[in-house]
Amino acid sequence: MYEKKVIGLEEVQKAIEAMIKEGSKARPVSIAVVDDVGEIIALVRMDGARGFTNDMAIKKAYTSARWRRDTRGVGERLALLKQPSSVLEYSSEYSTVPGGIVVVKPGEEVVYGAIGVSGRRRDDPVDDEAIAKIGLKVIQAIL
Repeated sequence: MYEKKVIGLEEVQKAIEAMIKEGSKARPVSIAVVDDVGEIIALVRMDGARGFTNDMAIKKAYTSARWRRDTRGVGERLALLKQPSSVLEYSSEYSTVPGGIVVVKPGEEVVYGAIGVSGRRRDDPVDDEAIAKIGLKVIQAIL
């Protein structure tokens, strides 16, 4: 029998609560959590978050799930290959902007899903990627 490990809504809700708690301390954000193939499990836009942040959060989460790495890593890899814009040749749904984190359980190579956060500036004390990592820790503690 084939069994596939995935994250569920219960884990995602707990992670989102933790990310919102951190996000409410400064500039509001949008948070997207997807399964291992990039399908949305949950999307939240905090009050006051700019409209485009939903799209960016989804793209970051989708990219991390499909590429099996954080969006920062995707961007660095493409820059190393001297192909920084080639990601868009595959799909306009991809993003190399930091803030997308792949969800894996420590010690395993299984991808459970991904988290995307958008709304902070890179010079904010706690950026998108740091907020996504808060959600990652919550999910990892449950897995």
